[in-house]
Amino acid sequence: MAPPSARIDQQILAPEQSPRISVASHNKILEIVMLRGGLLWLIGIPLPVILILWLLGYLH
Repeated sequence: MAPPSARIDQQILAPEQSPRISVASHNKILEIVMLRGGLLWLIGIPLPVILILWLLGYLH
């Protein structure tokens, strides 16, 4: 097995093998993750509150 310094040198010498994404792609991925998180929050947080209000009789 190669020493760690040799592995680092290989990574530096062969940048075409390292996975790279553009800034635009990275921003798009972050946007999708934030949108999904927002949708899950909208579904998950108000639902228990609505159920509690219904059980307490505020929505009858």
